[in-house]
Amino acid sequence: MEHPMKLHKDSNAFIEFIQKTSEDLGIQDIFVEKDYWVTYILKTLSLWDTQKTVVFKGGTSLSKAYSLIDRFSEDVDLVLKDTRMNQNHIKRKLREVHNNVGVDPLREVDTSRTLKGSRFRKVDYSYPQILDDYKEIGDASDKLLVELNSFGNPFPVVERPIRTYIAEMLEQENKLNLISQYGLESFSVEVLDFKRTFSEKILGLLRVSLKKDIFLDELRARVRHFYDITKLLSADEIKSYLASEDFIKYSKEIYKNDMNTPEFRSDWISTDLSENPLFVKTDEILAHVESHFNSQFKSLLYTREKFDFKEIKPTIEVIKIRLSKIIL
Repeated sequence: MEHPMKLHKDSNAFIEFIQKTSEDLGIQDIFVEKDYWVTYILKTLSLWDTQKTVVFKGGTSLSKAYSLIDRFSEDVDLVLKDTRMNQNHIKRKLREVHNNVGVDPLREVDTSRTLKGSRFRKVDYSYPQILDDYKEIGDASDKLLVELNSFGNPFPVVERPIRTYIAEMLEQENKLNLISQYGLESFSVEVLDFKRTFSEKILGLLRVSLKKDIFLDELRARVRHFYDITKLLSADEIKSYLASEDFIKYSKEIYKNDMNTPEFRSDWISTDLSENPLFVKTDEILAHVESHFNSQFKSLLYTREKFDFKEIKPTIEVIKIRLSKIIL
């Protein structure tokens, strides 16, 4: 079956639309191009996964499904909905998903990020780049990373509309005929609720903070989580969620899932959150993270985004007050 998205086959229109979208939406042109291919993968998934066995999650979902953050996220983070299958079944399902989302003209490529385990897979795909001046910017690469795992319990899940930034521009220009002509209509995918993602990112930082000698480097590599939780906490719904019992419930569920996952279990050497380095060494950690934020990560923020790194510390302090008296 021919893929419905076909703008990339008209190179002149593709370049024109990329440039126009970049100007109108304040997003770097290489990110507009790459967003097209991220959406291409998600559209492929929506056509293939008719039984809805896979859930879209992570930072890219916060941007594409919820428009809650203004940074480019190049990885497509997926999780199997049913994690109760036996290990062989899970492994086959992981392979099946990757074989069906990486369709022409995408090409699987071996990179330093490639990982293929029995419960998770990370696979890079190349895509036909139409911009002649492409260069790697900050933490972004010239590949698309599809991550798929069977960890945890992806709940709650909601249906959310997905579309390219190009389609957003065309709609603003009232050029709906071009959206139809190039197969850029919105479509729906199942997405992890953003409140759960907020909790997962917090617990992920707390877990990594316990890695003793390497925790500073591990946290620096996760600078995106600091940005994401800070941006999310500016939303009224997240503020209410943080004060609710659901936040505590999900935090404990995520911890329980980690303890049932061999890859994460050994990291939790302490469950007394009041003593977590993220809360007791906040200034030292943020000083270490800030250098990476300014040198690498900041370039991933859209040009329309105005974000001050100093906003992160108050966010951590608010979360600390909420969590520090809790034993997981």
